Amino acid sequence: DQGLSIFGNSGLHTSQIFATAPAQNMDQIAAQLAEMVIRPRFDADDWAAAINRKVNAITSAQNQPDYQAGRRLAAQIYPAGSPEARVPDADVVRTLKLEDAKRLFQQRMRPERMTFHVAAKLPPEAVAAALNKAFAGWRSEGVAPQLANYSSPGIRDERIDTAIDGATQAAILAAMPAPVEGTREATAFALAVRVLGGNADSRLNAALREAKGWSYGINASAYGTKGRNDAILY
Repeated sequence: DQGLSIFGNSGLHTSQIFATAPAQNMDQIAAQLAEMVIRPRFDADDWAAAINRKVNAITSAQNQPDYQAGRRLAAQIYPAGSPEARVPDADVVRTLKLEDAKRLFQQRMRPERMTFHVAAKLPPEAVAAALNKAFAGWRSEGVAPQLANYSSPGIRDERIDTAIDGATQAAILAAMPAPVEGTREATAFALAVRVLGGNADSRLNAALREAKGWSYGINASAYGTKGRNDAILY
């Protein structure tokens, strides 16, 4: 056991892959990451299981107050028809084919579109050497597809109430403009948001859950879009 771990997630405009390992195993984790990116495995059974998980997640979330509140908020602050305002559809997910996933992965996972962020107690030269060795020879194939444009949210001083049949809990979401992503102000703001509601020890959770018992849980986070950030309090 070398302590290697790789996991990821995808969003509307970016996908992230996280690879962690002890510092002395930088070469090994870089090689594993490259294997996953350059020569991914697309097993039919894994694909079927992933589709089922996604369908079940969408279906179960649709009756949850936090999901409904989030969709209403997105529909209110983003332009109609934009990717950000789109509602996940389990029926659409069921139609996705393994070949579609392979094609999209090959089209979109390209070296010119990948950025590495490394946090490690290692000399930068050692990190660069490990990544260059692991990803040597990786080249883009074909013409890169055009990426969807970011939609700029419009936040207004407004309240929206949504009734959900059968719901036994309530969810409150609040959105506010935040500093532009990538600026010094945005970094400071993100840290402040984390202190406010970023984990179980946050001030909001301590006050509203632990002290008053008003909420099962509360968190806050900042979501970035091109040229703008938004802070979501949930």
